[in-house]
Amino acid sequence: MDKCVLITGANRGLGLGFCQHYLALGWRVYACCREPQLLEERLQNHSKLLAVSLDLSCNSSIEQCVNLILSSSSQFDLLINNAGISCNADFGQWCAEDFEQSFRINAIAPALLVQGLRETLKPAAKIVQLSSGLASASNALSQKASDAFASYAMSKAALNMLSAKLAANLPEQVVLSMSPGWVRTQMGGADAPESVQELVPKFCSSIERLSAEHSGGFFDENGEVIAF
Repeated sequence: MDKCVLITGANRGLGLGFCQHYLALGWRVYACCREPQLLEERLQNHSKLLAVSLDLSCNSSIEQCVNLILSSSSQFDLLINNAGISCNADFGQWCAEDFEQSFRINAIAPALLVQGLRETLKPAAKIVQLSSGLASASNALSQKASDAFASYAMSKAALNMLSAKLAANLPEQVVLSMSPGWVRTQMGGADAPESVQELVPKFCSSIERLSAEHSGGFFDENGEVIAF
């Protein structure tokens, strides 16, 4: 039976790169995004692709996505919570809306999605949460990271805590927070040193290597530990 992966934020950047990678390996890919028809066209209606509508800012959309997948009776080897947003504002310009949106999409929505899909996860399935080195409090103290990314960094730190909580609640699965580093995407910008095509194979190789003993931890794209 084909292996099966669910990927959020699948319509561009790393999410699209993950889709292409696992389709090339022969996996069945559930690709979740806000414009599934456009994604199907982009991936030429691949026979092993199922594009699913999902807006992580909307609770009813999350519920509909979960119900659709539950009704399919699919069982997943891998779930990649890739979707996320960055609301950048310098100290003095922070606002409640940016923090609320960041936490809702980057931390709360992944929690609800995994909770809803827990019965679809195979024993030893892996849940990978796309985090960021900016979420490391140790790095923030040592590097004096820009305040412009405060809401993003804080929400990703919450995502890391979610991974720890999920690891405790899903002992049969492997839950990982992983930072892809600085990549040339819409969020990363054109100055990032690494392309999606360069990053994805290395990142997915690290996912493959990390195992139950690493569940709940925080790692970089090479599978090396990042301090919380």
